[in-house]
Amino acid sequence: MTTAVIGDIHGNLRALRILISKLRPLWDAETSVVFLGDYIDRGPDSRGVVDELLTMRKEHPGAVHFLKGNHEQLLERSLQDQTKHTWIISMDGLTTVKSYSPALEREFRDAMRQKGQSLIEGRATLPYDRLRREMPEDHLSFLGGLDLYYEDDECLCTHAGVSRNFVSPDREDERSLLWGDQDFPGYYTGSKLIVYGHYSKKARLVDGLPQPMTTHNSVCLDTSRYGVLSALLLPERRIVQSGDASEEACGAPPPTKMIVVLDDKDHALKQVLFELPEEVDRNELVIRHFDTVESFRRADIGRPFIVFLDFFLSKDRVFGSDVIPELSCEHLVCFSSKREMSDHMRKLAGQRDRGRIGHVYSVRKLKEVIENAELGEVLRTIFAE
Repeated sequence: MTTAVIGDIHGNLRALRILISKLRPLWDAETSVVFLGDYIDRGPDSRGVVDELLTMRKEHPGAVHFLKGNHEQLLERSLQDQTKHTWIISMDGLTTVKSYSPALEREFRDAMRQKGQSLIEGRATLPYDRLRREMPEDHLSFLGGLDLYYEDDECLCTHAGVSRNFVSPDREDERSLLWGDQDFPGYYTGSKLIVYGHYSKKARLVDGLPQPMTTHNSVCLDTSRYGVLSALLLPERRIVQSGDASEEACGAPPPTKMIVVLDDKDHALKQVLFELPEEVDRNELVIRHFDTVESFRRADIGRPFIVFLDFFLSKDRVFGSDVIPELSCEHLVCFSSKREMSDHMRKLAGQRDRGRIGHVYSVRKLKEVIENAELGEVLRTIFAE
């Protein structure tokens, strides 16, 4: 018997379809398929992801198991108690609301602006009852019936690993399985392979593509922050991913526009994904994130449609400026959270080689805030052309 374990999805329907199309030729009626949770939020189509998973449960010849993630847990809590707002404030829940009803998402935003601090203090309510009415009954049933773990002879699957005093999965509490411990798997000494997600920061970038973190007794499959989904095939321990050169061969529509984000962390990446205009067909986009100039150089990605370049002072040099002479792209969007970087960006705009770089924009990077009206306006300008 084979087992296929699939990591966090976070509303990325296109990547899910690519990954499933790669996996289908590799499994049969004896294959157990396990999803590790976090199907919703962040990406543009949480509703579409749930629809896809429900369809797969009907069509897959083997058993399909769906685990609960911490995002589903917090959504469920908000649907049950309209004064609980951690999901909508901290988990990018508005993206999920928008996938069910753009009008309701605007209503949520207006209510959040009006109620402000009272949302954090726990007195105010938001229209989660309206969201519940927008969600199909089979979606509500699916999200309310998720498992906490899956175990077979090959592995133990949970959303976020296991606790320090782990004995068996049935003796773990829900918080340990859904939220985990940052030090996992360092303290885990068991012989059974644990496959988990949740920790996208554990992935490391190799030439712009994320590689799941593996040890002799654990595999972390969450690579979702980079727009790439990962799966593990057992017993051979083979990694399959959505984001590589074989996408077109799997029947996925070939992307026509590449977006590159060069940023040592992921603040700019989050803002770009959040602010993409509604009318943009995301099936036409492929997004690559690089956290070092060196990895960007090694990737040899040709001429992207847009490059988002983070500017900041690091060790007495301007990070980002050394890659400018090598850039070739239609649009260059320069980010900076420091005022002193604005001079560098203005100088770049005046000196660029118009044969290599078409248009240059500068945007203030907001580290702790996802919504960036300035960036939204720049993206609307770019995609309106």
